[in-house]
Amino acid sequence: MGFERNYQINNPSKQINLNKRNYSTLVQKSKLNPWFVTGFSDAEASFGVSIYIDKRIKGRQGWVVKPSFQISLNSKDINLLLQLQEFFSCGVIVNKKSRNEASFRVNSLQDLTNFIITHFSNYPLLSQKSADFILFKQIIELMNNKVHLTENGLNN
Repeated sequence: MGFERNYQINNPSKQINLNKRNYSTLVQKSKLNPWFVTGFSDAEASFGVSIYIDKRIKGRQGWVVKPSFQISLNSKDINLLLQLQEFFSCGVIVNKKSRNEASFRVNSLQDLTNFIITHFSNYPLLSQKSADFILFKQIIELMNNKVHLTENGLNN
C-alpha cells in the first residue's frame, strides 16, 4: 500500500543492543523462589566428586576427594548466577570469557553441607538428578565423618 517502509519487520531479537557485556533477560533483582532454584538446578546443575592423587600429600595414600556443586550458563546470564550465589550465600562465580561461559561453583565441604545439602533436602529435586543428589549427600556425610581419610572409607 506504500506504507510498508514505515514498519520494522526485522527480527526483534536483533534490535536489542548486544554491545553490553552482561546482557541478560533477567533484569530484575528479586529474591529467588526456592522452588525455582530447585527446578532450575534439576535442569542445569551438576553434583560432582573428583578423586585424584596428589603426590605432595604424605599419608592418606595421597588421595584427594573434592566434591562440587556447579551450574554453568552462557556468560550473558551471569546475573542469574550472581543471584544464585546470593541465594545460597556461598560459592564463587568463574567467568571463562574465551568460551562465553560462566559458572557458579560451591566446593567448600562446609558450604555444601550447610547450604546446598540443606536446600535440596528441604526442596527436593524431581528428576533423575535426585538420585545423583542422594549419592552426593552420602559422600558429603562420609567426608564430614572423615571416613574418606581411610583406605576402606575411600573405597566406600
